[in-house]
Amino acid sequence: SVSVLLVGTFLADVIEEKGNLQVIDKSLRELTKGSFAQIVVPGGVEIGELIYFPIDNKESLSNKESLEIDHLRRAVEQCARGDQSVLQEVSVRWMAFLDSILSEKQNKKPYLTFS
Repeated sequence: SVSVLLVGTFLADVIEEKGNLQVIDKSLRELTKGSFAQIVVPGGVEIGELIYFPIDNKESLSNKESLEIDHLRRAVEQCARGDQSVLQEVSVRWMAFLDSILSEKQNKKPYLTFS
């Protein structure tokens, strides 16, 4: 089964009112109740026991936000290591496509053309 990670963005806007994170968490739990056993719950989140990763992607990274993103990154890596599909062989065409995406990213172009 595929792992699902839920990420909430714009954390700075959400935490302006106390309890907003818990309200969002409650809504997510109700919406996913019994349907998504593969949701990866963040371990060690300091703001309660949430089922999603609250991330601030709006402000420049402070030490706390970089820890939140690092926590998300580790969860993604852990899921990828445990997923058997990462052991599948990949066509050389897809590898070339990935190379073109990465080279364009280095050139600061936000898109690819297929011509």
